[in-house]
This record gives sequence, structure tokens and C-alpha cells, in this order.
Amino acid sequence: MKKIDVMIVDDSAVFRKFLNDAVERTNSARVQASVANGMACLEHLKQNKVDVVLLDVHMPDINGIDVLREIKEKYEDTKVIMISSAGDDNVALTVEALEMGALDFISKPKGDDPEKNMFRISSYLKVIFNHIAINKFYKPISRASVTEDENQKPQNKALKSKIDLVLIASSTGGPKALYEVCGKLPSDLEVPVLIVQHMPAEFTAIFSKSLNNISKLEVFEAKEGDMPSAGTIYVAKGGRHMVLAKSASNTMIIKMEDTPTVNGVRPAADVLFKSVADNFPNLNILVVVLTGMGKDGTEGLRQIKAKGKCYAITQNEKTCAVYGMPKSAYEAGLSDEVTAIEEIADSIIRKVRN
Repeated sequence: MKKIDVMIVDDSAVFRKFLNDAVERTNSARVQASVANGMACLEHLKQNKVDVVLLDVHMPDINGIDVLREIKEKYEDTKVIMISSAGDDNVALTVEALEMGALDFISKPKGDDPEKNMFRISSYLKVIFNHIAINKFYKPISRASVTEDENQKPQNKALKSKIDLVLIASSTGGPKALYEVCGKLPSDLEVPVLIVQHMPAEFTAIFSKSLNNISKLEVFEAKEGDMPSAGTIYVAKGGRHMVLAKSASNTMIIKMEDTPTVNGVRPAADVLFKSVADNFPNLNILVVVLTGMGKDGTEGLRQIKAKGKCYAITQNEKTCAVYGMPKSAYEAGLSDEVTAIEEIADSIIRKVRN
């Protein structure tokens, strides 16, 4: 496979070298430039086309947010992956960057095992780089490549009854997609919404607050014992699985589990979806699968459909940052509707008010 061009932007020479080695180890990309600050990054972009910028959130001259804003305005084909450090300020800036359209972020390594840290970051970058390379160098040929004319054409199992619960799964590119969807949902959407976004523990509380700022519905980071109520969005806490159980009175109650990762992640959409299939087979469920790497959500969606009543909407390939999770659900024959991200909120409203 042809290699994509990457620029590294970080004020630490040591970490620039670490990232350089991580990029080269992927065998999917080459480091075109490695610079210490935002000004040097923007100067380089004036003269050179770069596919991906690995961009430090916090830098001494121009912070990563301002550099990202400039890149999004002037170099729309350049993807940006933020580099985040520990600390509330950096976490808040990283969440802001995701809202602005950064593809994803990586956390600076913790711990004393350099090889383990290198493997983790290079493995992640390889998947991202391969996706970008395929879209750049090759025209994807897939039966899952649905045209715009096919959007919003329901398949056979459209629900005739009122929706009781909305479940949303997302990963890479998901924060921006969730801002798009949740920002358009009306205040009188009389149904609970549960979201699994793959994100580390320290990020989901700030992300939930950020989502609450743009949503007409109330948004919370889910916690043990929450009883999902209509008109409220619950975001799974990073680092723990969110499941939906039955309370003593047979109503819905959120439980948090520290069980092993599923599909390499925790929280996982499959865990939530399977708990709904097992505990609430009589409910009418609307499942939405948004952009993301991998196949999380597919098996859980399969179980919901097998045991109960479910309508599934998947984001279309054209508007996905990474067409992995929705593609997996679509190719498994589980999607009832394929829709552009700009129209998914309308599809949710239509189904809930059906």
C-alpha cells in the first residue's frame, strides 16, 4: 500500500522522536515534517500537502486549538489527530478539538514500559493511516457503499409501535457526529437516549457537559443507579461498561461494570446492546450506529433484533470519519436505514414520533 504523509507537531523533542518511530513502525505512513510549534506547522502547510497532522493540544506559542481551527479552514483534506496530556485543562481542550472536527486523539504514554507504549500507539495509528490511505489512493469497492439516493429507504422490519428507547454507538469521529445529531434533537423527544462513545475515563464527564451545552435535551455522564427518563441523554462513563438492568420494580436502571474489554474497548456498545436484548426484549428499540473503527455494536444489535423489536439506522460511508462500525452492521444485514450524518437526527425524530 502507498504511504501517506504525516507531520508531527509537539514542543517536546523526546516525544517527537517517539511519535516519529511510532509512525514509521506502522509501515503505512512517512513523516514528512516534525516541528516544535504551531507557527512552524502552519508555515509548512503553506508549501506542502500533508495527509495527517499529529498535533499537540498545548503548545507555547499558538495552542493546538488555534492551529486546528486554521487547518480546518484552509486545508480541509488534512486530518488532525490531537495529542493530549493528563490534566483537566488538556482534557477540556481535547474535547473542544473533537467538537471542532479533529479526527481523534491519542494520550501521551504513561508508565515505564516504552515498548508497550510504542506498540499501543503504533497499532492504533496503523488502523487510522490504512483507512486514510485507502480513501486517498484507492476507490473503495464495496456493496456497503450506499448512494445518496438510497438514504432513508427503510428495509423490511420497520417498527409500527412507539419507540421506547434510543441506543447510539460511536467511536472514531464520533464526538463531532454526536454534536451534529444531539444538537438537532428537540426538547420534547419523549424517550431516553443512551450513548456509548469509545473514550477514556477522564474524558467522558467533560464531553457530556460539552454535549449538554449544545443539546436541547439534558445530557449526563451515566452513573450507577440512574433510571433512564424521557428527554434525557446518558453517556457511558469511560473505562466502565454501561448495562441496562431491571430494577426491583421492573423498570430500567443503569448499572456500571468493570468486566473485561469487549472488541478491545470499555465501554463497549455490544455490552449495552446485549443487556437490552436480555432484559428488555419487549421494548421497541431504535439503534443508531455512527462512525468508528471496528465492529462494536454489530453482535449486540444482532441479539436485539433476534430477541425483540428493533429498527437500526447506520451512518453512510460518505459522511463517516471511519466507515467501520456502521459498515459492519450494514454488511451483517442488520441496518434498516442508511443515512447521512446531517439527516440522522431527523430520522430519529421521525421514528420516535411514528
